[in-house]
Amino acid sequence: MSTFVQQVSLVTAAPSSAEAELSRPLSESAEARMLWRARAKMLGTSLRQSLAGSRLRVSLVIVLSFVFWYGLFRLFYSGFEFLSVTIDHPVT
Repeated sequence: MSTFVQQVSLVTAAPSSAEAELSRPLSESAEARMLWRARAKMLGTSLRQSLAGSRLRVSLVIVLSFVFWYGLFRLFYSGFEFLSVTIDHPVT
């Protein structure tokens, strides 16, 4: 019976310092850093796997996205340039 009592006391004993540190919650900044590192690792892994499997598809997505955003930028730039020329008001 004494071994049973010893086992129960070991299970219900106060946690050691290592266990207490593991059960302590992270600070907000430490948790945010940990999550950003996890996101970066997932992004890197996903990109590496995509490049290994279908390099052409990834290249097309990158190039066509750049062309789209550059075209959108030029469209808005030309629009604002047109407005500044036609309104002819020094403040605008």
